Amino acid sequence: MENLMERWLRFCSRLNTQQDPYSPFMSILKQYNTRLRRCYTIDWYVPWWLGEFEMVRSFASRQGELELAGWCHRAVWSPGVDGNEERSGLFAVEIGRMLGLPEYALRHAQRLVLATKPGAPAKENDEILVADISNFIYGLPMHEYCAFEEALREEHAFLNTATYNKLRLDTLRRFLNQGYHLPQLRERFGENAQNNITWTFSLLGRNAADR
Repeated sequence: MENLMERWLRFCSRLNTQQDPYSPFMSILKQYNTRLRRCYTIDWYVPWWLGEFEMVRSFASRQGELELAGWCHRAVWSPGVDGNEERSGLFAVEIGRMLGLPEYALRHAQRLVLATKPGAPAKENDEILVADISNFIYGLPMHEYCAFEEALREEHAFLNTATYNKLRLDTLRRFLNQGYHLPQLRERFGENAQNNITWTFSLLGRNAADR
């Protein structure tokens, strides 16, 4: 967690904020540390997202708001409940206010969080970028992607197999229809994503056949 704190302090330094950086960081930790989480965790998902962002930071039009969206876009996560991104967007506004950001920056960060919602239309550069980075999961090495899919199923254990499979397949098809927009991410993750999703289609199909 120390490394994550260092990243947060560097982020605050780049913002040139005069506000206390520790209170918003603790709010983020508290929001992520819920017992229901298996996938979008503060110690795995957030550092990986931030690492991918660093590799394409130069493409961002407004880096501060995009990085804030990265910290916050999975902060509110209730499996099977609609509105996670909307509530995470409001949380990003709350954190941005604690950092003393101007209103226009808060609203931009909020829009970027909403752009990470599956199927959301990405209209401008930073929306496309935040959505692309958030889809890094599909292009993970196979063993890590399999672990993610298993954790996601655990989070949705309250759903029966048929319902879960349909919802998951719908999400995967939406991603396949859009893919990665940024050439750098397409080159980095595209082949793995295709292989991983093909594997998932096969797995969910077998699960349905076994019922």
